[in-house]
Amino acid sequence: MRAIAIVGLLVAGAGCAPPGAADDAKSDVPKTGPRIAGARDFAAFRSWRRYHLPEDTLTEVGHHSSPHRYVYVDRALPPEPAPIPLGTLIVKTTEDGPPETWDVHAMVKRGDGYNWSGCDDWEFFNLSLDADGAVSIRWRGRGDDASAYEDAEGHARSCNSCHIHAREVDHVFSRRLVPALGRGAHPPGGA
Repeated sequence: MRAIAIVGLLVAGAGCAPPGAADDAKSDVPKTGPRIAGARDFAAFRSWRRYHLPEDTLTEVGHHSSPHRYVYVDRALPPEPAPIPLGTLIVKTTEDGPPETWDVHAMVKRGDGYNWSGCDDWEFFNLSLDADGAVSIRWRGRGDDASAYEDAEGHARSCNSCHIHAREVDHVFSRRLVPALGRGAHPPGGA
């Protein structure tokens, strides 16, 4: 019985860090754990705050140009340069034709150090809608070669390779493209 108690104490103390170890830890890793999004988290994205993206922006990095491009955000964002809160979901659409033909990309501020070597805390998604508007996830990940999307010319595009250049706005280009997003101003619903 005594041996079991000693082993229990050793196991319980195994996760304890030595004094000063917390100082070495990455300071921006959230204590609450990651936000792991599923298709159900995106199901109502068309009811979120909606912002029109200017035509012919970001086309040089493989996104389609259209007068029907929008960004949907599930919550109010703080003004620049404040970081975007953990758990935030952002969806970018090109809404040419019926919903099942739309180009739909998403980002989730996942946290917990995810994607630390690229766009800190962000996970990227390619979504699709069926004829009834139901959302499904085509792929998810860091947006590297393993989960890159294909542009209009058939080239694989890496999300990290472009969004890394928007570090000063927490890797979200639309904070610069849509002034209301950068100022923290938000419409009450659709734009």
